[in-house]
Amino acid sequence: MHIFLVLTLLAALLGVAVAAWILGAITALSGIAYIKSDIDIKHPIRSVAFACIRYIGNMTLLVGGLLGALRLRMIYISGTLDYKV
Repeated sequence: MHIFLVLTLLAALLGVAVAAWILGAITALSGIAYIKSDIDIKHPIRSVAFACIRYIGNMTLLVGGLLGALRLRMIYISGTLDYKV
């Protein structure tokens, strides 16, 4: 999701409008897919709060892994998958 966001901003700054719109749509769709599992129609405010907490937790782990890997002169790629059986 964040890669698409960065690419969207880069395409917009470079003036490539078609690519910016396409990448923006992909960013929005991936964001919706990210929070879809957290949304409960009966409790929308609590659902959004939990989605935000999960996002912040995941970003903290990702940034911590990236910074720790940079210190060791390595590349860190997160391989976490979230699915329901």
